[in-house]
Amino acid sequence: MKTLRIPAFLVLLCLIYLPIHAQKMPIKFGEVDMADLQMAKYDADPDAEAVVLCDYGQLNFRFDQTNGQWLQELKRTCRIKILTKDGYDFATISKSLYSKGERKEELNQLKGFTYNLENGKLIKSKLEKENIFEEKTSTNYTSIKFTLPSVKEGSVIEFTYSISSNMWTILDSWYFQRSIPIRWSEYYVSIPDYFTYMKNSSGFGSFFQFETNSKAAAITWTNIQRSDLSIGGGSTGGISSGKVDYTENTMHWIAKDVPALRDESFVGNFRNYFLGVDFQLSSFKHFDGKIENVLGNWNEVVTELMENENFGPNMSKKGFYKDVTDAIMAKYTEPAERMAAVYSFVSSHTKWNERNSFLPSQNIKKTYDERTGNCADINALLISMLQAVDLVAAPVILSTVDNGKVHPTYPILTKYNYLIAKVTLGSGYVLLDATEDDLPVGLLPMRCLTQVGYTISEDRPGWVDIVPQKGLEKATMCVMKLNEEGQMTGSVSYKLSGYEAVNLREKLERDGADKFKETFTSTHPDWAISSLDIDAPVAVSEPVKEIIKTDLSNAAQSTGNIIYINPILCDKMEENPLKQEKRELPIEFIVPIKQSYMLNLTIPEGYVVDEIPQSVTMIIPDKTAQLKYVVKAVGNNIQLILNWEISESFYAPTKFPDLKEFYAMLVAKQNEQIVLKKASAN
Repeated sequence: MKTLRIPAFLVLLCLIYLPIHAQKMPIKFGEVDMADLQMAKYDADPDAEAVVLCDYGQLNFRFDQTNGQWLQELKRTCRIKILTKDGYDFATISKSLYSKGERKEELNQLKGFTYNLENGKLIKSKLEKENIFEEKTSTNYTSIKFTLPSVKEGSVIEFTYSISSNMWTILDSWYFQRSIPIRWSEYYVSIPDYFTYMKNSSGFGSFFQFETNSKAAAITWTNIQRSDLSIGGGSTGGISSGKVDYTENTMHWIAKDVPALRDESFVGNFRNYFLGVDFQLSSFKHFDGKIENVLGNWNEVVTELMENENFGPNMSKKGFYKDVTDAIMAKYTEPAERMAAVYSFVSSHTKWNERNSFLPSQNIKKTYDERTGNCADINALLISMLQAVDLVAAPVILSTVDNGKVHPTYPILTKYNYLIAKVTLGSGYVLLDATEDDLPVGLLPMRCLTQVGYTISEDRPGWVDIVPQKGLEKATMCVMKLNEEGQMTGSVSYKLSGYEAVNLREKLERDGADKFKETFTSTHPDWAISSLDIDAPVAVSEPVKEIIKTDLSNAAQSTGNIIYINPILCDKMEENPLKQEKRELPIEFIVPIKQSYMLNLTIPEGYVVDEIPQSVTMIIPDKTAQLKYVVKAVGNNIQLILNWEISESFYAPTKFPDLKEFYAMLVAKQNEQIVLKKASAN
């Protein structure tokens, strides 16, 4: 990005008048209130593990006379009360800093203290250097992490730091809400009118106070033009001064007594819904008055990326893998077969270094030769090889689930952190990610299932829906025989497809089959397992099967002439995962769910069914969730079938009552019993 600079002359003195910078903080760093130290619980949220007493941020711009450029600086001071052991995690703070070439962020003036009351005496512990850690997390990012010392239940911690940056595209986001309650959060932003930012708001709720203001400010300088001292030089020196007037626009937010937004069931990234603000640079004005647009539009972004040597040209057809692609072309004639073959080769040939980016970090030949890279490196190689076998393939950029949502209109590229491949087949398309070798064609890692991405293509750019091709699919078959003592003997078989199969394959690859069996046995203490066989075909598109032969001692209870049976022998849902009275957040399953359960149970001779659950079929109003529960008794055999599925991966909060009722019915039916009695008993 270009920088705003004073006209080219030797600047010996630069005075900046920013009259609004000195704001009064709501707390004084280094002085803690005794009432906060004595606080045993937070009255507004008695179950809170911690509470933010105050979080204050002030973001200003200043002109750097040494380098002739604007800098932004964020000063933050935060104080937190630790109430329980579960709150200890809030004593560790991390900040990610960017650095590339001349562009960089720097953290300075870091200080911190922990305050404890011991025998009525205030003990103050200082953050020392040994509690501050620096880690390179990627090519351009470094994480600064620090942990406040001597933290225990009842501690008050506080820290302060400043972050300076010569980058202005994105201003630091500020969140007025967290997973713990916040008593006071205040953010003050002061921006010269040389910069025009688009402000984005997120979350729910309202502010205690919000105000804007504008004031005049100026930059003045004094210049000394030196005499020409070269041989024959005839010019003389001189002193001149100048002044640039501008307007400083300020915004000031205060949030008070903000409730915690806790991570609810079925939320992909609940931080997406924190009350907060962030800024994206739209345009800036040079000192000569020329305005330069920065935000642009998607057409400009596509053109820029397709001309970027690390992006568009890097993904064009190459000769170094020609022997591989020629062999695929010779062996397969159908486009879908060629796609699968290329995908299989790249996913098995390379290993993801677990770093995310939508920009490749290296030439794809290096990725091919060294067999590793970030997600963009690997999928750029995939796209190139797909094009080499005459398929229409293009990159799609997205933001992962953990990274958060992207703006629905504007191309704010700093919000994107991942790249996948899109292959056009007939009138449809398939999305691919070759970073995982245990994913079948068409299944993306769950971190990528964020609903939308943007296709970067010269002829077919645009938004693309990221729709899971399969979900969590599991079929369970139990064949059991019950004796009079209430013990069952038989087999339990699982057939796993979609992401259920992916998850099991990952466990097997990570831990091995023996460790998996050991873990399964330890988590099923009432199962006397005689054998556990796993069939995981080499072809990852095939389902994974488990067959378990076992005796069950807890599935039925025999009392006199009565036997009580719990017919759902495994994966029973004990309580409704949607328990809250109302829901503000969307319900995000990420992928659809399809589960089936069947039990064939032979009951003891001389027993008859006394009570049996009622069969039920339930479909929610929009028909996207349904269950069918059927129980039949014929002679000495009982058959139970429970099928349920949720076909959508995302639901608006308005659908919460329907889904809550659906789960309530599912839980209720799974916990109903079958009652047997001896036929001769009256």
